[in-house]
Amino acid sequence: MSLVERARFLRHPIRLRRRLRGPARPSWTVDYEAAALLFKLQGPVLKRAPLPFFRRHVERLLGTPAPASFRFEPARLGGVRGEWFRHEGERSDDVLVYLHGGGYIMGSIDTHRELICDLASAAGCRALALDYRLAPEHRAPAQIDDVVSAYEALLARGVPPGRVVLGGESAGGGLTLSALVALRARGAPLPRAAVVLSPWVDLEPRGESAHRNEAYDYVTRDLLAFARDCVVGDGDPRDPRVSPIHADLSGLPPLLIQAGEAETLRDGAIELEARARAAGVDARLEVYPDMIHVWHFFGASCPAALDAVQRIGEFVERTR
Repeated sequence: MSLVERARFLRHPIRLRRRLRGPARPSWTVDYEAAALLFKLQGPVLKRAPLPFFRRHVERLLGTPAPASFRFEPARLGGVRGEWFRHEGERSDDVLVYLHGGGYIMGSIDTHRELICDLASAAGCRALALDYRLAPEHRAPAQIDDVVSAYEALLARGVPPGRVVLGGESAGGGLTLSALVALRARGAPLPRAAVVLSPWVDLEPRGESAHRNEAYDYVTRDLLAFARDCVVGDGDPRDPRVSPIHADLSGLPPLLIQAGEAETLRDGAIELEARARAAGVDARLEVYPDMIHVWHFFGASCPAALDAVQRIGEFVERTR
């Protein structure tokens, strides 16, 4: 069952509200608004429920059947558990190494399976999804260490860095940049390109969007603060390792950034592009009108999600 189908019980109250006030955002359909509200309702659950329970809840909410066109193979690289995504539409030997989001405290390969399949199909390549360690059981930089270890193990198996595209969404997007900076510091060859969707690059999000867009987005400042405390503990949230917006971004590969106009993390993505360009990185930002955090999850019911995924595929092929 898709996310939109799971949110169908919210369609009736949303239709009633829209008769009085119109859509929450100009382009939102009833289905999109229902799915967005379903996501937003999860915040209060997290505040009341123990984290292990909430993780299981998210697994049930976002878990979807595996597409029949894909086959999945377990992997372990550098001690990190992962999974290969293979399909008949592969047009190259590229590898999309994907890092799931979830605030560093939740999420898994299973919760992101459908999205990873969509991205691999659009890019015409195989994907390698990594289940890095989660906080607060494993605080930063454990997540960065996992990605670095898995990436170096992938290269050791004979995959050229020029065939690798590193990417992720939300916390996975921030982790993508943190891993690139760590790899550069180690003198390791970097991937050909990187893709970040609604990236969380500043653990203390600033800017107007962090306040104004809470009315629409399911990612709130309270939720971000909870996740931040889990991942850094008594550490400094401005540490460039965990908040790559403060890092030296010079020497990083071409970067595609996507963000929603109506998401709380929008301004962080805008600042990321500016800082990356100032550091000489070939960075491109695409901001989608009216979209909230990782609208890509809404799949076929959302034209903007289909377009964003297609543009990611085109970017992967264009950098080939």
